[in-house]
Parts: sequence; C-alpha cells; structure tokens
Amino acid sequence: MSSLKQIAINNNSLSGELPPEFGNLENLEYLISYQNKLPGSIHQSFGKLKSMIEMRLFNNKFSGPLPPGLSNLTNLVAIQLADNQLTGHLPDLCHGKKLQVFRLFRNNFDGPVPKGLRDCSSLIYFGISKNQIEGDISEAFGVYPHLSDINLSSNRFKGRLSPNWGSCKNLTGINFEDNMIEGGIPSELGGLKNLRRLILSFNRLTSEIPPEIGKLTNLYWMDLRNNKLSGQIPKQIGQLSNLEILHFSSNHLSGKVPEEIGNCLKL
Repeated sequence: MSSLKQIAINNNSLSGELPPEFGNLENLEYLISYQNKLPGSIHQSFGKLKSMIEMRLFNNKFSGPLPPGLSNLTNLVAIQLADNQLTGHLPDLCHGKKLQVFRLFRNNFDGPVPKGLRDCSSLIYFGISKNQIEGDISEAFGVYPHLSDINLSSNRFKGRLSPNWGSCKNLTGINFEDNMIEGGIPSELGGLKNLRRLILSFNRLTSEIPPEIGKLTNLYWMDLRNNKLSGQIPKQIGQLSNLEILHFSSNHLSGKVPEEIGNCLKL
C-alpha cells in the first residue's frame, strides 16, 4: 500500500475516524473523502503526507485543531475542509508556493491569518467565511496576482481596506461582508476590470463611494448596505451595464438618486 497515490471515498455515509495509518502512505497525492459523516480529529500523522497535492474532506464532522505538521505539505495545491467543526488557528500553509485553493469556511477557526497564507502568491481561491478569524485586514493580506475569488465574510477583521487589493487584477469576486472594517472604499478597486461581485455590507465603512466604481463594467452584484457611507450616489454607477443587484440601504447617503442608474437595464 505504500505506493498508493489516491484514496477517493466521497459521497457515502461513512462514519468513524480516518485511520492515523493513512499518515504512513508517503506517496499519497489525493485524499478525497467529502460528504460523509466522519467525526474526530485529523490525526497529526497526516503531517507526514509530503506528496499530498489535494485534500478534500469537506462536509463531515471533523472537530478539534488541525495538526501543525500540515505546514510540511509543501506540494499541496488544494485543501478543502469546509463545513466541519474544526477549531484552533488556520494552518500555516503555502511554504512550497504551490497552494491555489484554500476553502475552510463554516468552521470555528480563530486567531490571525498565518504568514504563509499572507505571502501565498499562488492563490486562486481563498475562502474562510463564517469563522472567527481576526486581525487588521490591511496587514493580514498581500498582493495575489492569480487570485480570482476571496471570501472573508462573517469573521472579526478590523482596520481599513488596503489600496493593494486593486493590484489583484484577476479578481472576479470580493466578499468581506459582516466584519468590522472601517475607513473608505479604495478608489483603486476601480481597476479590477474582471470583478463581478463586490460585497462589503455590514461593516463600518465611511466616506463617499468612489466614482471609480463606475469602471467595473463586468460587475453584476454590488452590496454596500449597512455601513456609514456618506455623500451622494455617484452617477458613474450608470455605466455598470451588467449590474443586476444593487444594495445601498442603511447608510448615510444624501442627495438625489442619479438618473444615470436608469441605464442599468438589468437591475
């Protein structure tokens, strides 16, 4: 069995903990066991799986902290542990600079974003929504040239949005809903030509909505409700011909609704 490269036991009704002996499978590259009923912790022996490329264990009943040895998995490209009951800190991954998919949403993780993830320039998808992750959002993340989608919603991030998000040119989705983010919306976000979803609702954002938002011509969903935004709604919103969903409710906006919004025929 030492030559085994893939285990796929997903979409069953399996119960009982994953055997710690899996950690002895030094050539294992794919561990796929999502949508089962597997309880217990992820054993520390899994930190020895140095050939691991993809770990998909979402939709189970795993609990407890992740073993710190997961940081040794330098060949890891995708880790998907969403919809479990995991606790403790996020794993410090991406030391091999290969990680592309990080999906750990709907768990009970806390603490800050570790340095390995902050500097992970290979990321394409990053999702940690509905946890208790905290820290200054302006310091917790870097610039990700390949990042397509990021979801930090329903956590405990504070601080201001960095203009550096405007340098993540491949972004199609930003969801920072339900945090404690302050300050203004950076005008640099207007440079994200591929952006389709901008969700910043239920934060503490202030200042005016930057007119540069009107450059996001692929945007179909913009949600800025329940903040403290002020000033007028920029007329440049009327340039968003693909816009289908627009939420500005529960802010401090004033003035008239610009007639240019009538150009958004998909609303």
